Amino acid sequence: MQTNDRGVGPGGKDDFFRPGVGTDPRSFAEKNYPKRDRFDILKFKMKQWWFVGISLLWLGCSATSPDVVVQNEFFQAEGKRILIQHFDFNPMMATEVHKPSVAKFGETLSLDIQQYLRLAHIGNSLVIAPGEPAQGDILIQGAITHLAGGNQKHRMFFELFGFGATNVRVEGQVINLATSKRILTFSLSKHSHYTWLENEKAVRENIREIAREIARAFIESSQ
Repeated sequence: MQTNDRGVGPGGKDDFFRPGVGTDPRSFAEKNYPKRDRFDILKFKMKQWWFVGISLLWLGCSATSPDVVVQNEFFQAEGKRILIQHFDFNPMMATEVHKPSVAKFGETLSLDIQQYLRLAHIGNSLVIAPGEPAQGDILIQGAITHLAGGNQKHRMFFELFGFGATNVRVEGQVINLATSKRILTFSLSKHSHYTWLENEKAVRENIREIAREIARAFIESSQ
């Protein structure tokens, strides 16, 4: 039986719900969209959902806590003896890294800060071990609270989407030893997803970057 475009037969009877006739969805699709066109539409929709999923994953992976630096009072570092205590760090809390390779990162961070302060010719800095008497004017101390090496292979193949990123967070304070008051507090983090370095070397770069930020905050606050 022939039908017009509205699915009504020659006798005027509405054949709308008859399978294979009129505006039945399957016959309508077969009539108006060849198989190749329907396949292209399906591919296009799949790509749309793929990009949406990747975007959401990227936003989740790239989300990190904001950096915070708070200056409690002004101070003068020129001519002062600045003590930098080894930052507390438990290598057992580190993830996705060879733990013995990062075991001394707390000391490494302190030495990096000292190097940046010396390059800026700020005060007389000295690195001290935990428990060592703090005989000086200003003390910088803190802890590495988070260290994750990420995934090197993910960084190599999916770096544009933020996969496999490292993540290092450090929290600490600067204390005026004469008054025992905190003159500066900080919470800083670094993550890298554009590096092809091995995990241990990648987080080592993050430690160096955080040391530079701590030294910069100290210098800016003392001027």
